[in-house]
Amino acid sequence: RRSSDLLLRELGEHTQAYVTGPSERHTVTLIDGSTITLAGRTQLSVHYSLSRRDVYLDHGEAWFDVARSRLRPFTVMAGGGAITAIGTQFDVQREQDLSNGDDVTVTVSSGAVEVGPPKEMTSTHKNREEATPAIARSGWIPTRLVRGQALSYDATGSRSAVKTADLEAVETWKEGWLAYQHTPLKTVIPQVNRYSDKPIVLLDDEAGALGQLPFSGTVHEGQEIGRAHV
Repeated sequence: RRSSDLLLRELGEHTQAYVTGPSERHTVTLIDGSTITLAGRTQLSVHYSLSRRDVYLDHGEAWFDVARSRLRPFTVMAGGGAITAIGTQFDVQREQDLSNGDDVTVTVSSGAVEVGPPKEMTSTHKNREEATPAIARSGWIPTRLVRGQALSYDATGSRSAVKTADLEAVETWKEGWLAYQHTPLKTVIPQVNRYSDKPIVLLDDEAGALGQLPFSGTVHEGQEIGRAHV
């Protein structure tokens, strides 16, 4: 059987876009054998060339199971940062919270990834991510994550400390459940809205107090958040 490297060399450049609607999950198998599971309201594109495998996550959440390739690194561009796989399974969530912050969270299920600014800013990436130069100037030293670890960053290059990941939450969203533990409503609501035709809106929250309320519980597709616990 032909190797994925040989197949990619024969095909040359390859680009494909994928989009999911609310409450829709979709798993695709790429030409190298890697798979991507897209959550609801997720948009991404895949660009393979002779030397690279790049994925551009515009918004939403996706889980990646990456096939090894000696010649072509697999990198997910999200929010101006880059997540490069090292033969691994990992999750990338990109959301705008209620204050319009562009936040990205990376969770590693197996193997390892490197999270940092793009090492090579392709013309496509420059056009798609205006925040990339700001992150590149921030002096961001790439961080290596291994199984059970997670890290978050925003468009300015501000990053969380490496933390213990909730791997169960990563698995449950692929089954239609979203799980939270003391998570601010401003973070929860945009994620829940990806699975609903009737968006949740916080009214009269100019000071942001409601958005900071912690939420704990699980939400199934189509379930109202009010049935859980705030």
